[in-house]
Amino acid sequence: CRFPIKFDTLEEEVNFLALLGSLSFGSGFRKEVHQHTGDTGVHAQLTRGLLGLHLAGSKLDADWMCNLDVSSVGEQFGLPVTQESPTDMHPAITLTQPGGPLRPLVEGIVRCMADTGRVLRERQCSSLGAWILSQLSTPPAGHPLNPLTQETSEEENKSNS
Repeated sequence: CRFPIKFDTLEEEVNFLALLGSLSFGSGFRKEVHQHTGDTGVHAQLTRGLLGLHLAGSKLDADWMCNLDVSSVGEQFGLPVTQESPTDMHPAITLTQPGGPLRPLVEGIVRCMADTGRVLRERQCSSLGAWILSQLSTPPAGHPLNPLTQETSEEENKSNS
């Protein structure tokens, strides 16, 4: 999937796409998201939020992932995390409390991002895109795409001839 935006680096684009893919777990909230947005699905709403963050210049790296909170994610992705409750004091007075049907989705996003960010920090990777590219650039030992594996195979073929 290509987006009509320019990424500064390949790492930035891979990071964006990987983050979007990692947020593809909210299909169970389809009905609630449709009710809130009118007609936007979960994937479209999360894509819109991530695009907004990218266009606003947010650095979507491991530090960002580890520092997210429910309130900011709800705001950034356009998903409410509070609900209004009537009070006994007066019919016009309501109390805003944490909750609502989309709060569990937002909490899941925060957990997913925080866990991923923590693992990236442990592996000393600045972003999910950086980790993915590092895995692509160095195939594991014994892998057919690893140049050392190919050299070993050629040497074995020569000695078996």
